[in-house]
Amino acid sequence: MALRAPINVLCVDDHELLIEGLAARMSVEPDIAYVGRLPDAESVVERARELHANVILLDIDMPGVSPLDRLIDLRAALPAVKVVILSAHIRDHYIDTALSRGAVGYFWKGDKPTAIIDGIRRAASGRLAVSEEVAERLRSTRNNPGSDGRSRLSLLSPRELEVLRLVGRGMSRADIARAFCRSMKTIDSQHTSIMKKLDIHDRAELTRFAIAEGLVEA
Repeated sequence: MALRAPINVLCVDDHELLIEGLAARMSVEPDIAYVGRLPDAESVVERARELHANVILLDIDMPGVSPLDRLIDLRAALPAVKVVILSAHIRDHYIDTALSRGAVGYFWKGDKPTAIIDGIRRAASGRLAVSEEVAERLRSTRNNPGSDGRSRLSLLSPRELEVLRLVGRGMSRADIARAFCRSMKTIDSQHTSIMKKLDIHDRAELTRFAIAEGLVEA
């Protein structure tokens, strides 16, 4: 019986030591082959094609061209290649953007190598491959009435997301109303809607959530 070809994995990450550790772990897996690493996403489409990559482990916080933008290019040029995000950040808007742009997986850099290796296999077979923390975020949203099963931030309208961003920056409701040229009543209504959708019950918690999700720096 002919042996099945291994899953070729290309790592795109500027964290060299982390990738060296994962590469060593892959080397003992008979069905996975580590084919190389890139320190940025500039030439990922070309290298993935040259190396016949089946799965790409992609960091989303690197210098140079945006890895999240490269996801769109990868999906268009190499639709059969599966992309799994490997990030230091577990944030709803990163998860939403990555999955909506074609990634099939999302892991935290602190996850166990065995979990990431299993995720590579799942991704290669066309299944969703996410860490337990990401899965929990997706489950919590799926259980929220009216949700489409994505993360909590996806429940907000574009305007509500902008209001939340300004809340995270410490702006008062009056300042936010002036920034959007809206009445205080309108901003209060949006503020209430945001808290209800996110299941958050006070402004301090809402501010912490916005900061934790990286909206203040975005």
